[in-house]
Amino acid sequence: MSAGTQTRPPTGGDDVFITYLDQSDSFALGVEFGEFLCALGQGYEAVGGYFSARLEAQLLVAASRLGYVREAWAERGDGSCLGRFRRAQSDPL
Repeated sequence: MSAGTQTRPPTGGDDVFITYLDQSDSFALGVEFGEFLCALGQGYEAVGGYFSARLEAQLLVAASRLGYVREAWAERGDGSCLGRFRRAQSDPL
């Protein structure tokens, strides 16, 4: 099963639990992608964590559409990567 993304802890000290209801890779990848999109949607300056290498292309497209660029990407050897995405700097007119 793929490793889920790790983002900033929630405010207020509440723990967040994500239950994986299915052990299939496709379900785990879908959950991981959803976690990634949720983190980008929060508008953080940078989002980082562990992502499945199998999702790399989809993550890059989604990040680009939400105004983020990949800052770092390092394969971890277990099928996942350590990645960091940062908000793209807007070009001055």
